Amino acid sequence: MAQVFWGPLSAIVGYMILTDHPLRHPLQIIVSLGQLYGDVLYYATSIFDDYLLGNTYSRPEPYYYYGYFVFMNAFWIVIPLCKCVRAS
Repeated sequence: MAQVFWGPLSAIVGYMILTDHPLRHPLQIIVSLGQLYGDVLYYATSIFDDYLLGNTYSRPEPYYYYGYFVFMNAFWIVIPLCKCVRAS
């Protein structure tokens, strides 16, 4: 149920950033921490399934693993971390 609120809340935070609203900082931290939580769950469940259960959700070539799983998903970790640091 909480997934329904992340999109509209992100749009509200974007509007608050554009209008320089004072509440943008705490809401930006909330949205960024929610994104980080989702990323940690994504990485943790995927690594758990890969190493402990032997189920991989990526192609076996290393460049796909590092290009897609690590690099492309790193944006969803780096950007919210930067936003949390900047907002605090």
